[in-house]
Amino acid sequence: MKRPALVITLLMIVASGVPALHAQAPESIPAKLDLLIQKVNSLLPQTKTTTALLFPFATNAGGFDTAITVSNYGDTNGVCALSFFGSNVGTPVNPVVAIAAKAQYVTLISTTAPGFQGFIRVDCNFPTARGWGFLSDIGARNIAAGIPVEVLP
Repeated sequence: MKRPALVITLLMIVASGVPALHAQAPESIPAKLDLLIQKVNSLLPQTKTTTALLFPFATNAGGFDTAITVSNYGDTNGVCALSFFGSNVGTPVNPVVAIAAKAQYVTLISTTAPGFQGFIRVDCNFPTARGWGFLSDIGARNIAAGIPVEVLP
């Protein structure tokens, strides 16, 4: 065991309130080790199995349109649900989309939720989803801006 790992392990034993192992009866050592392992595991980061993305602004109003992209850079196929919050939500077209591994879903708000303006939350059942948005005047002739997408905790 490397020295930093040994120091961290010893600190965990002291911090967790587990009595010193050598002072216990031999039959209680496995139970104390199990308790110690459970406490250490509870402090480690847990593996994510889903991803929630926030597109903070999207519109298809006032002569503007927004393209949104959701990428699945993982090795597993998945499904994402799009939730629209704002004005003129209506009934979005394809609010649940399948995205193959190493593929992307790309759409325009004008085709998915015509007249919408607000924000979009995308919930995916795979941990490797990432997104990007692109806002422009219709036809992308005069104005364009990238929309960074936040990965929600």
